[in-house]
Amino acid sequence: MTYTIYFIRHGFTERNYGGVLVGAKGPSLRYPLSDAGREELEQQHRDHPMPEAPLLYSSPAFRSFETAMILYPGMDVHVLQDLRELDFGDCDGMPAAEVNACGHNEGFRTMALEHALPGGETIRSCRDRAIRSFDRILDEMDLHGAHTAAVVTHSVLMMTMFFHCAETDLPRDQLFAPNGMGYTLLFDRDQWQRERRFRIGGMIPHGAQRPDMSKSPYYVPDEE
Repeated sequence: MTYTIYFIRHGFTERNYGGVLVGAKGPSLRYPLSDAGREELEQQHRDHPMPEAPLLYSSPAFRSFETAMILYPGMDVHVLQDLRELDFGDCDGMPAAEVNACGHNEGFRTMALEHALPGGETIRSCRDRAIRSFDRILDEMDLHGAHTAAVVTHSVLMMTMFFHCAETDLPRDQLFAPNGMGYTLLFDRDQWQRERRFRIGGMIPHGAQRPDMSKSPYYVPDEE
């Protein structure tokens, strides 16, 4: 049986517009969507709604919780702590360009499992807790007799899963999710348990125009 999870990045915050790292530390968890970010999500929901799902999950960050409520109005939002963004350590709140200028971008280019910013979390730790989250979500889908669910989370956690668990032909720049948009993930339960692999079935919401993410201040290209 195939299970479908709609994997969505939260909407814009003021710090996202400035290319600032917003991670998993206390103040960053409380950081809200910007007014413009809320308006963009509401307009997108009217024009290009996300696919329906009977179960809805969010990271503990307020920006993700807000996004879930806007894209799936009226639904209960189940918060999973392990869906939080990578802990950027001492670099939380710094512009991504400044962090990259210090030579830390190579680890993000390859999503090396032992890479961590100073005082921060390794990519391996982020991957392992994301896997735990998917295990729990799939178990709860079985419990509720559901074949689909939606998850609102963060860009580095998403990229971590794409690099280490995804089967896809999409180029790198199309695997970096725009704010408020995401992907359809397809899980064969046996394969997931054996190999920790899923397939990317496409991008969502259907019909929405996606920005060129290679222009994002957060984007790290394959080569300098």
